[in-house]
Amino acid sequence: MINNKKGLSAIIGTLLIILLVIVAVGIIWVVIRGTLESGVEDLEAGAKCLDSSVKVTAALCDGSTCNITVQRQSGSDEIDGIRVIASDGSQSNSTDSGVNLQSLGIATYEVGISGYGDITSVQAALYFNDADGNPGICSGADEFTSGINNTA
Repeated sequence: MINNKKGLSAIIGTLLIILLVIVAVGIIWVVIRGTLESGVEDLEAGAKCLDSSVKVTAALCDGSTCNITVQRQSGSDEIDGIRVIASDGSQSNSTDSGVNLQSLGIATYEVGISGYGDITSVQAALYFNDADGNPGICSGADEFTSGINNTA
């Protein structure tokens, strides 16, 4: 009888190395896939923001509310809403529209400002919801500082 244990242990050793490599590749793939998926979501949101913009055209503030009129300038993508912000220089309040304003559409949004001084700055920015439903505000919000009508 021939007893070749060295040949059998070499095969087992090779199989163990192959198994370890497969497990390591699987672990690395899980980490890389998560990073790639989050990067793709960020890129998609950034591309949507580059394609779309909004401009504040008027602001009428009466001491308790500020009616801010905005016009969507461009963009073919459907947006998830517009965030408008009114500020008196020391405090600010915002509201999210939560509606899709079509390209070149005009809408007026109301922001509560009870207890504020004269409003000195109004901003508006588009947002797109991420996969979890959280708004991703586009950078480069339009700021409106001259022509704010404070009638309080």
